[in-house]
Amino acid sequence: MNDTTALETRVRTLQPVCAIQQDQDKIIVRLEMPGVAKENLNIHIEKHELTVSGQRAGLSDEKHYLVRERPVGDYKKVFTVDDTIDPEKIDAALENGILTLALGLKPAAAPRSITIRQK
Repeated sequence: MNDTTALETRVRTLQPVCAIQQDQDKIIVRLEMPGVAKENLNIHIEKHELTVSGQRAGLSDEKHYLVRERPVGDYKKVFTVDDTIDPEKIDAALENGILTLALGLKPAAAPRSITIRQK
């Protein structure tokens, strides 16, 4: 192997693996974000897009590796959300490399009877 590169590594945006489940009053989204510090995460909602982005820094030493399977770089995942999600009721927690988002649902419009009044 020469010093330039015998093997090339491409810089790319990483897509974190996720699992989504629905509870009665919220949707739970879990994203695998190994090695991403809380300070390097950004969660943003605008209109109908929920964006989770972050950066996983490389190892502290700058040695040349023959193999390095641990991905480093930028993470980004964009979700399309509908009007049932309440943007004011979104909670985020990071624990052991798992980012958990709890997306609160708006209360459903309850059916009601309309009373006809006399003119």
